[in-house]
Amino acid sequence: QLRQQPQQCQQPQQRQQAAPTAPEPQQPEKAPPWELLKEYIGSTIPPVATLEEPQQQQQQQPPQIQKPMPTAEEKMREWLTNLDGGQGSLLQYLKAIETEFDCDFAQLRCLKLDSPVHKGLIGSIEPSFFEVLRVRPIHRLLLAKR
Repeated sequence: QLRQQPQQCQQPQQRQQAAPTAPEPQQPEKAPPWELLKEYIGSTIPPVATLEEPQQQQQQQPPQIQKPMPTAEEKMREWLTNLDGGQGSLLQYLKAIETEFDCDFAQLRCLKLDSPVHKGLIGSIEPSFFEVLRVRPIHRLLLAKR
């Protein structure tokens, strides 16, 4: 059987040499399948998606890395940093806010008074807030604004 197989392989090659009008088939790696079909039937065929195309698209897209949700402390740190234009001078109160208010913005919103205790923006914030956190007078207005 092994001797017969090489003879069978040689016979089709001889036929191809005898018929020069038939185009030689190209290897699929060199041309997409629709190109091979165009050569055989002589017409234009619109490209059809191949199995290789989705794999190439997946390789071209960078992997999406999902960032974990920021923690309450990270949100509070960002808020305090933004209050003074990124200087970070209010970050000294972060630990106390975490201890006393669990970095919970809802608890901080409750500190805003409906009836101010005295005139000005600072008077609209529960005075004990500044005492518990030991907020310096220069920082009280920054915290009261927000």
